Amino acid sequence: KTPNASIEAEGIAGVIDMQTVKPLSKGERVVMFNGQLEKTSFDKLNPDGDNQGFRGTFSYIDQFADDTIGVAFAYNKMSSPNQEKRWNSWGYPEFTNNGKDYSILGGAKPYVRSSTLDRDSAMLVIEASPNDRLNMTFDALYVDFSDERILRGIEIPFAWGQGSIDPNSVIVDEDSGFITSAKLQQGQRVVVRNDYEERNAELKQFGFNTKYDINDAWSVEFDASVSEVERQLWSIESYSGTGRGDSNGVADNLGYTFNGGNTGAQFTHELDYSDYNLIQLGGPLSWGASSALNDKYGLNDTPYQNTAQDGFINAPEINDELQTLKLAASKVLENDYISAIKFGISYRDREKTKKSEGYFMTLKDFSLDNPGMVSVPEKYRLGTASLDFIGMGNMIAYDTNGLVNDGYYNLLQESLTDQKHKTQSWTVQEQVTALFLQADINTELGSIPVSGNVGVRYVKTEQSSQGSAA
Repeated sequence: KTPNASIEAEGIAGVIDMQTVKPLSKGERVVMFNGQLEKTSFDKLNPDGDNQGFRGTFSYIDQFADDTIGVAFAYNKMSSPNQEKRWNSWGYPEFTNNGKDYSILGGAKPYVRSSTLDRDSAMLVIEASPNDRLNMTFDALYVDFSDERILRGIEIPFAWGQGSIDPNSVIVDEDSGFITSAKLQQGQRVVVRNDYEERNAELKQFGFNTKYDINDAWSVEFDASVSEVERQLWSIESYSGTGRGDSNGVADNLGYTFNGGNTGAQFTHELDYSDYNLIQLGGPLSWGASSALNDKYGLNDTPYQNTAQDGFINAPEINDELQTLKLAASKVLENDYISAIKFGISYRDREKTKKSEGYFMTLKDFSLDNPGMVSVPEKYRLGTASLDFIGMGNMIAYDTNGLVNDGYYNLLQESLTDQKHKTQSWTVQEQVTALFLQADINTELGSIPVSGNVGVRYVKTEQSSQGSAA
């Protein structure tokens, strides 16, 4: 936590100096294996999810050529599952019952989520010290990261939906002003969701450091490093239901009850959402108001206007690059107050870019002459996922990513008609040059030892950015 002018970056709460292992300092061969298994408390919530995982590590350290060359290598592999039953309401609008205003459930978007974090990491350190005055170290780090998320659920419009509330079914909690139970008089169509998300990142980092003692008093140090991180997000929403648009297909008679606690509502329903003949691929509600889709498929001024969105993909990419250089020197002093003087110069060059893009998904055979839904092909059917925690029973489960990769959907760039992707895409550059001078204190005040430092650091930062504003 003590300020130090020679440190390249400092945080308000302090600095943690993390360094790779120095194999020559070990003085002996070290080989280590480590492994563990893990399991979630839930059974598999999705048929293609995981509820068991593992972690394993291997490391090796050794010295060669009369302890003048050292090598350290480590490899870690992990696959860690995580599962969740998620309640998510749209909101609670006002509803008038018997002349009074109460809050009612507007709609809900509950899911069961299965995630698996896969990560492979490898580290290499080569250290050379041909004599007592020279030490050179090269280190490399590689990390391959993938976080896969499978989400299945049903978006359920209620007060903000198509049906009207049956006033005879309404149960009110007068203390809170909340309608705890209600049913729809007329049918409501829902959106069955099979979503898939994959976050990938790749880190590559290389560094070189050399230290040379010119004599017993003077020493110099040179350090250089380069690192790069590439990240991609591939987040797919896939819609299915009983018919395309707001008024086609079979509607359901829905009701809900809140029983207290934090588990959300329990729904009642009449349709079987695990029936592949009933629930088919396509957009069951007209939420995709894209002029580009309407123009592409000739839907303007037709009953199918704004109905061509059968899913959506969010696909941003981020790239981050950093190069650093440092040259420093120090001199040991022989006096009662200052033990050493250190000074040096450093330079950092960083560039970070983000490219934002999204894609509307439309079934490949969709047209104004063929506007219907499509049954999920047998190859991609995975069985069912249970939504019993909200009372909706089982729902169909299919391989969304496989359908997209195999060309069952046409993709149209959202950026063609939505300017937000321009404002969310940018590049930022930063160059930092720093000079420092520091004196290390090692003395005594009476019989009390005193240590510390005093120094000054000059930092020049130049930043530039490119982007768009709307």
